[in-house]
Amino acid sequence: MKRIIVLSFVIILLVGNRNIIFASYNNMDEISEAEIKVSLQEIFNKRIEVWNAFMIGENLSLVNIKEDLKIYIAEPLLTIDLNIYEDMMNNPTSYEVINDVKILNCQLISRNEKNRSYLVSIAWELEDLGEIIHEELEYKVEVVKIKDNWLLKNYELNQ
Repeated sequence: MKRIIVLSFVIILLVGNRNIIFASYNNMDEISEAEIKVSLQEIFNKRIEVWNAFMIGENLSLVNIKEDLKIYIAEPLLTIDLNIYEDMMNNPTSYEVINDVKILNCQLISRNEKNRSYLVSIAWELEDLGEIIHEELEYKVEVVKIKDNWLLKNYELNQ
């Protein structure tokens, strides 16, 4: 009788433990809006750093720009960005320096295992010919998971 009771408890413990383990495992890939907000802030800060270095002539090498950005940005945005830098090198014109960027709000639109889309409000502080410009815009932002990191895949103004 004792063996049956002990065996029953062992089975209950194993089944309960299995459910707890797999419940934890299923949530490991989840990323909250707060976490993606922090990640996007880091990504946009890096983009600003690269942009401003280019604008003041510190980093004029497309190879270096690609190396700096590919840690944070995935295709197709990486190619789009590099084409913009190349065009700026070939056709110099006036662009704004970005003083600051703040991710204000981040709301999940859609998700699957490797891709997420968010509606993100971003506050920009730009400097154009000594004039400070503040803008708050809403974007549809796409991120992709590559090697356990979420990279910026694309973003566009929300229409």
